[in-house]
Amino acid sequence: TPPVTPEADLGVMFMHNEGYSTMCGHGIIALVTFLLETGT
Repeated sequence: TPPVTPEADLGVMFMHNEGYSTMCGHGIIALVTFLLETGT
């Protein structure tokens, strides 16, 4: 999907078995690990 703001490089959407979530600790850890390992 297109970015919401012109300055955005990526977007994150948290989902679980009951729908969308506003925050997810495990998801943040996974996202940061991905960004660090890929050099993004």
